[in-house]
Amino acid sequence: MSNTGKSLLLASLTNAVPEIADYPFTTKSPNIGMMPFENIQIQIIDMPAVNMAESRIWTNNILRNADLLALVVDLTADPAQQIYSILSELKKMGIVPAQRGQNAAAGGLRERKTFIIGNMSDIDLVGEGIRALAHEFKGRLDSISVSAADKLNLEMLKRQLFAHIDIIRVHTKSPGTRVDLNNPVILKKDATVREAAAAVHKDFASRLRYSVVWGSGKFEGQRVGPEHVLHDNDIIELHISG
Repeated sequence: MSNTGKSLLLASLTNAVPEIADYPFTTKSPNIGMMPFENIQIQIIDMPAVNMAESRIWTNNILRNADLLALVVDLTADPAQQIYSILSELKKMGIVPAQRGQNAAAGGLRERKTFIIGNMSDIDLVGEGIRALAHEFKGRLDSISVSAADKLNLEMLKRQLFAHIDIIRVHTKSPGTRVDLNNPVILKKDATVREAAAAVHKDFASRLRYSVVWGSGKFEGQRVGPEHVLHDNDIIELHISG
């Protein structure tokens, strides 16, 4: 929706410098920024309001391919109704929230992971808005209360965004070398050692003999096979056949 502080939130989280104003529909095209989170960068795109008809075609394409849709609402102005309005507009584009524990969407609809950001907590001092969201969407959509203006709860927001995009960071090393913790391989959640090897080099998956893992093994330095499922911040030492 318009006038919810999306652009200010983008500026507070990333290196982007979007136009910020008090009038509606300031954002007329996507603004892109990179959000630093620990040892990685996460791309954030500030989109025009979903009810801005002239941007519908390219907005549709970006939203349908996003890893996560973060719905930003004003906590001081009936935030639950704002969410219902956004969801209605998204459904017109063929996009619905992925529902935990339910079957996939039918009828050509595309499911996207969806998360609610309630902005302007510096004005919603008693927390009425975020409580209304938590009550209305309990068990369906997670939400968080922040203030882009006062930079309140932004570090927690970063952690929540990372958790919701379902990726893991894996640190790879060759035998006899030290691991570099500042340059992880980014993989989908539940990725295997074989997939990590392929991400390092396209030939490594077929030449992989075994790996030694620190983190998700039964003990540190455990030898595991190619189908071992990795966890966030695992360290793996790849042993490749010649």
